[in-house]
Amino acid sequence: FDKLSKKSLLGGYFTPCVVGYFFGLAAATAVLAITHAGQPALLYLVPGTLGPTLLLGRCRGELGSLWEGSPIGGSIAAGGRGSGCGGEGERAPCVA
Repeated sequence: FDKLSKKSLLGGYFTPCVVGYFFGLAAATAVLAITHAGQPALLYLVPGTLGPTLLLGRCRGELGSLWEGSPIGGSIAAGGRGSGCGGEGERAPCVA
């Protein structure tokens, strides 16, 4: 999606996902060290990667295009359905 939408490394979704993956992996490792019992890593990795992706997509108004896999500026986004929330050209409020 980042490459098709011509997003930079910091302006896309790759870097936040890598950071989320790191924190999810750190959380899985910490729980393993504390409980001395194996945990399913996906329990921590999925929220760590999917959370930032969905939050950024919502804040940027790109969630619909991101979900459908169409690049920004493609036929879906140009039709006003790209944001996935609200009317044409409307951006979702970003709560940071």
